[in-house]
Amino acid sequence: MMYGPGYTGIDNIGNSCYMNSVIQALNSLPETVEQYYKKGEKHLKVCKRLATNCFYCQLSKVFCGLNSGKYS
Repeated sequence: MMYGPGYTGIDNIGNSCYMNSVIQALNSLPETVEQYYKKGEKHLKVCKRLATNCFYCQLSKVFCGLNSGKYS
């Protein structure tokens, strides 16, 4: 098995495989990684809203989890 940045997947829970495949396909696009991982990390540090009320924060958390290697 491979571990580290860029090798983290998403566990399937019930019928979540459809959503997971879309998120992982989006994660393969450099523009999406730039927007929601690289810029998203910066956004998470400066956002003043509650994370539950900020859609950009939520997407950034998902893409940071997939790309950072912290959860692989």
